[in-house]
Amino acid sequence: MGQLSRFAVFFGLIHSIILAAGAAQAAPQVLGLTASLRATPMRCDAAGCRADLSAFCLQQQRADPRPGTVYQPAPGTRVTLLVTGHDGRQSRLDGAPMLSFIDDRGFVSITARLKPDALAGLDVAAVAIEVGSDAALLAETTPGDSNPQAADELALATGANRRQAETFYDKPGRDADAIRLTNAMINELPPGARGRDDTDGHLIQGALTQYQGAPIAQDGASLAATIHRNCVAKTDVTHQVDSMRSCLEGSHDILSTHVNIDFWNSLGGS
Repeated sequence: MGQLSRFAVFFGLIHSIILAAGAAQAAPQVLGLTASLRATPMRCDAAGCRADLSAFCLQQQRADPRPGTVYQPAPGTRVTLLVTGHDGRQSRLDGAPMLSFIDDRGFVSITARLKPDALAGLDVAAVAIEVGSDAALLAETTPGDSNPQAADELALATGANRRQAETFYDKPGRDADAIRLTNAMINELPPGARGRDDTDGHLIQGALTQYQGAPIAQDGASLAATIHRNCVAKTDVTHQVDSMRSCLEGSHDILSTHVNIDFWNSLGGS
């Protein structure tokens, strides 16, 4: 794809976002979830557990989700909770009825949340999320929807479009794996905080360790390392960002947006 056409699509996307912001709220895009090569650990505290999952848009013609938009798994989507007890035993639970999915960063990421009492009565030392193949999320319906999703729209988005997206997001490759590894680094950092050791190199090493043995492309690992190195410089040297996490989020989201544009173009831009 040429650079000019990429920018044309990108700025067209920004224009559609601006228009959507002033219009009556219609059902936003169906989102895809990147299939797991490794489970995503959740961060847990007294308020419950959370993890950010890489996502992407399956419907270019629909508006981006607004911050706080609630999503739910599409029929057939498998989202599994891996619950590890203090004795090391692991249980696999259907996460769909227990998790909530809330959008805070547009179509490129979704936050999965687990209430504090969701696993009451279980021995829980750690929790992780495993996303199955061809996973998709649907926005919860809202009263007064000015343009609700039609059955054929949903069938196309969660069917043929989602299968086409496998090549761009699920299968190993430079950009897909850099997105995976960058998201793993993001999840190692708590939201809204900055620690002294955020830039000491443990984030990229931890991400590579998490995916050790997975079919990660070498150029994907190299790109993730470059993203990490650039964010260290922006955090510690030039102070262009307020935290390592915000820089990693921005880098993840920009890369995922460009991949999404390539995916849309593979569909004929529809």
